[in-house]
Amino acid sequence: MGIRLEDDFMRFIIFVLAIFITYSILNHFIFKKKQINSTIKTWIVVFILLVFLGIDSLGTKIYGHQIGNYFETTGYTADYYVNFYNNENNTKNYKLKSSITRDEETGVYILLSANWRNGGKLTFENNGYDTPLILNQKVEIYDDNDKRWFVELTNVKAK
Repeated sequence: MGIRLEDDFMRFIIFVLAIFITYSILNHFIFKKKQINSTIKTWIVVFILLVFLGIDSLGTKIYGHQIGNYFETTGYTADYYVNFYNNENNTKNYKLKSSITRDEETGVYILLSANWRNGGKLTFENNGYDTPLILNQKVEIYDDNDKRWFVELTNVKAK
């Protein structure tokens, strides 16, 4: 399980900005009005740093496998509902419990399999890696029996 460099860098930037903004607010409203020595200011900054690190770490642990979440990681497989359409313009769809993986290197979502309610199963091992899924958008994909589907990834975890 990992985080791509782009995601990691953006999280670092947000992390630094959050600390800077929090310190600026504290400095403006508390530190200037009350005479607080620099040692206490330093410990307050360290405490703020630890709080934000804890939030980031806990968020990644709790929400690391939630599609589209700020704390989402890569390199995992989870079950989500995916909408399957027979053709691109069809409004009738099948909402199937599907096994999705988020690739470690590229960060794209890949459809591995989908389960019908009657016990049948669609697999995408031959074609799934060629077609990454996009959240809330229809994507054309062929199953291992070469049947064409239009699939739409949702961020609803399957139960």
